[in-house]
Amino acid sequence: MFGLVRMWLTGLLAVAVIVGAVLLIRAWSERLPDPRPAPAPIPQDQAQTNPDGIFEQPRPSVERPPPTFGERLSAWRPGADWTTAYLAGGLLLSFLALGGGRGLCLWLLRLKMRSAGDDPRHERDAETRRIVRPDGTELHVEFHGPADGQPIVLTHGWGACATEWYYLRRQLGDRYRLIMWDLPGLGLSNSPKNRDFSVAKLADDLHAVLAEAGGRPAILLGHSIGGMITLEFCKRYQAELSDRIAGLVLIHTSHTNPLLMTKTRWIAAPLQKPIVEPLAYLMIGLSPLVWLMNMMSFLNGSQHSSNHKQLFDGTETWGQLDFVTKYIPYVWPATYARGMLGMFRWDATDALSRITVPTLVVAAAHDKITLPEASEIIRSRCPSARLVTLAPAGHMGLIERHEELGKVVGAFANECASSPVHA
Repeated sequence: MFGLVRMWLTGLLAVAVIVGAVLLIRAWSERLPDPRPAPAPIPQDQAQTNPDGIFEQPRPSVERPPPTFGERLSAWRPGADWTTAYLAGGLLLSFLALGGGRGLCLWLLRLKMRSAGDDPRHERDAETRRIVRPDGTELHVEFHGPADGQPIVLTHGWGACATEWYYLRRQLGDRYRLIMWDLPGLGLSNSPKNRDFSVAKLADDLHAVLAEAGGRPAILLGHSIGGMITLEFCKRYQAELSDRIAGLVLIHTSHTNPLLMTKTRWIAAPLQKPIVEPLAYLMIGLSPLVWLMNMMSFLNGSQHSSNHKQLFDGTETWGQLDFVTKYIPYVWPATYARGMLGMFRWDATDALSRITVPTLVVAAAHDKITLPEASEIIRSRCPSARLVTLAPAGHMGLIERHEELGKVVGAFANECASSPVHA
């Protein structure tokens, strides 16, 4: 719900900023002075009387042409008046809407954020491969690390792409074979022709990516919807877990419809059918308009402000915030909405007790999108699960607390690689 509603709210705010700028500048232009001299009054004895006995000034024989905008502008002088205020307001809103807002927002946030020289970047410098799926999807897959290293398949969160793993790639890429892929319709992967973005379909795609591990038992690591896809994989391919999977890492994720595990679930769940799902379908139908709104909200800084409040716990650097927000202009709204609809119709609670492979569950102490309660439920119901909580951290704790995450994932991967079952 957060993602859909935030897109609409920030988009509508961006439109309001543009409309406000246009109206203010229009009001300014309408109040520019008329540079033409006023006509000289006609003497009383030359005036004409109308049928009611009222004197009227006769109209000039030649109508004067209206002044051009340039003539009116030349006659105007700024001052402490409403005309100048309208122009100043319109220019300020235009500045915010066309990119100044992003810079201003980042500057203000930088005043209270810590700085770091190790901010993430959207890098694509790896060995790549394309996997063609029966539904027309072409999955973009990247490989990092030694070919004979322990395979780890990384599945990113919704709305992002494989560049989300910037920190983990640097922390683990020298020891493990990292297999990172872009989910359909995101990053460099195209969308399925049948527009199926269900979690089950994405789990089947993960199954295809797993084949790139070369038959060696792999660790499946997923963030947010990536963790949901991993759980659905376990549900659909349970017979393969003992032979093909060395372990699971589930980061800031849920075992069921995420609306039931969000901070606002008290209102999100009841509004799913009457409000949230119609908003998703409306986003699909109005994708070009919503994309334009998203771009404007990115430029005016409202997306940065929203992500700062909703996705982090306030300890992120300004570079990390900008990194996450830069995903917004590259996500087609229809793709985003269809993926959200797929999550609303998903549940894997009944499969948790049948997952016996080693499982590391990573929660974020102040996650507003997926409450830590969801991680606790997964840990309590999976026989071989353990729980680690990152703090302080929000839903993007994998970036906000990347050093701690890299250490716990690295230690867990070492255990899986040396396990007698998979050694």
